[in-house]
Amino acid sequence: MLAVVTVLVVAALVWAAPIVQKFPAISDEFLTLAQIDKVQLKVLMLDPAMAKAGIKPEDIYDDWKGHLKAADITVVEGDAAEDMITIRLMFVLRKHEQVTDATTYLGLLMLEQPVRIERLDRTFVIPTYTGVEAGLTPNNKIADSTRKALTTLISKFLKRTRESNLHF
Repeated sequence: MLAVVTVLVVAALVWAAPIVQKFPAISDEFLTLAQIDKVQLKVLMLDPAMAKAGIKPEDIYDDWKGHLKAADITVVEGDAAEDMITIRLMFVLRKHEQVTDATTYLGLLMLEQPVRIERLDRTFVIPTYTGVEAGLTPNNKIADSTRKALTTLISKFLKRTRESNLHF
């Protein structure tokens, strides 16, 4: 009888214990995104075909700056310190001679930041996160597909940043 009571008491304690949510494991690559509060933003290597589609680097810069600001990340204007965390965007469009009615696109977001390598006793500025969006779009949808890919790139980055912040 005592054994039954003991089992019931232990079961009741376990059942009544507070439920603590554990965070899922997160990779070191994503952890490097935690607690970012300011960045440089560089829009590079935009394909000339993007200008024909009405997409300009300054428009992308302003749009991404707005996304970053909404996430409490300040974009530092002008030439900042060499060790400043930097987001670099590269985006290219390519046509293939055998596929005349569609265009491929590739967008690349890289976050570069200082990383110390102890064995070399040196700090390097290297990419610690890379986001990629690629696809094939009909020629008459280049502008829409490009804008959607650009939004997806920055949105995924900010989602990963929010998730990383939960671990610190």
